[in-house]
Amino acid sequence: MEQFVGVWAIKDSDNFDAYMQAIGVNFALRKLGQVAKPTLTISVEGKKMKMNSVSAVKNISMEMTLDEEFDETTPDGRTCKTKYTMNGNKLVQHQTWSGKSSTITRYINDGELTMELVVGDVHAKRTYTKK
Repeated sequence: MEQFVGVWAIKDSDNFDAYMQAIGVNFALRKLGQVAKPTLTISVEGKKMKMNSVSAVKNISMEMTLDEEFDETTPDGRTCKTKYTMNGNKLVQHQTWSGKSSTITRYINDGELTMELVVGDVHAKRTYTKK
């Protein structure tokens, strides 16, 4: 997980509104999500990871332990069962709630942090550059 450590600024976001709509985010929160330009700070200690996302819209802090399921309240208010695992060099986040599920895969590609978000047949992608 060490490859994810650092401060990352959003560069590109593709199909994020469709992803947010598919997971049930209301119109007003989706519009805020589109204009938010978060800076993501990631730190790692052993199997524990901390992520802090700061934007003009909302600040989010999250801590997790690899391979341990936990209850998560997402920024949009969903209550999920969430688990992070490593699949090779990819950090995979799996969320389940209300009979639905989403997978968010993070990996480093050409020095950038790529985040692929999938729910059902909806795919979105966000790219961050290291500050």
